[in-house]
Amino acid sequence: MTDRNAPPPVPVGDGLDRLRIDRTPPTPGSRRRSKAPWIWVGVLLLVIGGVAYSKRESLSAPEVRTAKVRRITATEGAVRTSASGYVVARTRAAISSKMSGRLEKIQVDVGDRVVAGQMLGELGHADLDASVAQAEADIEVRRRNIATAEAQHAAADATVRSQTTRVAEMDARLVDAERTVALQEKLVAGGAGIRDTLDSAKMQRSVMAEQVSRGRAGVESSKADVARAEADLASAAAGIMAAKAGLAASEAAVAYARAVRADAFIVAPFAGVVVRKEAEVGEMVSPVNGSGSTTRGAIVTLVDFASLEMEVDVIERDISKVVDGAPCRIVLDARRDHPYAGVVRQKVPTADRATSTVQVKVAFKDVDAFVLPEMGGRVEFLDPARADSALGKDRVIAPAAAFVERDGKPGVWILRDGRAEWLAARKADGAASAPGEADVAEGLAGGEEVIVSPPANLNPGKLVRVVQ
Repeated sequence: MTDRNAPPPVPVGDGLDRLRIDRTPPTPGSRRRSKAPWIWVGVLLLVIGGVAYSKRESLSAPEVRTAKVRRITATEGAVRTSASGYVVARTRAAISSKMSGRLEKIQVDVGDRVVAGQMLGELGHADLDASVAQAEADIEVRRRNIATAEAQHAAADATVRSQTTRVAEMDARLVDAERTVALQEKLVAGGAGIRDTLDSAKMQRSVMAEQVSRGRAGVESSKADVARAEADLASAAAGIMAAKAGLAASEAAVAYARAVRADAFIVAPFAGVVVRKEAEVGEMVSPVNGSGSTTRGAIVTLVDFASLEMEVDVIERDISKVVDGAPCRIVLDARRDHPYAGVVRQKVPTADRATSTVQVKVAFKDVDAFVLPEMGGRVEFLDPARADSALGKDRVIAPAAAFVERDGKPGVWILRDGRAEWLAARKADGAASAPGEADVAEGLAGGEEVIVSPPANLNPGKLVRVVQ
């Protein structure tokens, strides 16, 4: 049987026929068979070349010694137990007014620091201003009534004095008239005078008698006037007392109106920071916010940052390790590299049966601007004997010979996947913790494998051989 894929036979001819190019197109099968061997030959050559290059690079790689960078935690051996929790404030308040009204002004914003007594906002108080003005006007009316009553009292007193003086004068004239009559009667009876004188004395006696009669009537009338004047004086005194009582009532009304008006001005009850703005100008504010009501119950939330502390939940089996007043190390999630000193302020005298924990409150010894309410963190309860060292930072220690300079900048060479890699780093100033070692100031975190006394011809990415 004839193979269809076989090439056609070459005709036998002279030399020129053999030099003729065969332009018959090859079949697909014959093309695959012709290229496949060359592909495999190329791959084999590449593999052999790569192995040879790697072998050559490995043989030419410099020999180095390496060491691990150590990290020593500050709390190593000093932590009795630890617990997680959040930053809270002991002094925190939603500031509202004592009365309901529309918010007309708000004078603070979120983040503002305020002092005790500082104005935070104002409610509408036009009607309260009118009440105060009305009460003050009523006081003025009361004062004028008192002045009028006192004037009437003074007039009545003057009348009483005048009538009393008139009565005294009438009494004196009556006494003189009686004395004259008695004297004339004695003269007439004794015959010491002449007849004409006696007749004249009798005439004078009748005149004096008539004057005495009229004087007595005047005295009685004057006494009645005095009695009426004294009654007017008593009435005026009563009017003064009533006017003064009315003045006291008006002054109390003014004080009440001013107190109600003062409730329209919302002030800070303590120094702190505004952390939330609860209402805007134009909204209704009420001290009691009913369910479903659009009325705001407060205008701002104020926090005293000096009262910030950590609240953590300690598991029951470790609560005996927590002692009131014991030192603590507070590490916030936002600042793991900056621990804070703390002290146990209170162990809440009850447990949570759902979580089998006891809440413990830890006060900060020193709070900076980075500590914010509701931040998460961890509290480590320390052994008092080792609290001072535990409150420091973790130490990172590396071989002193690993620190070199490259292009004028300090750093170390680290080993990563068998190759050298440059890393900027700096050792701390001061004496070494141990011979041949140095504290790391920055650049290394611990756990890195550094090259000790690296050769001068190292380049980033260069293959090295580690010598034990």
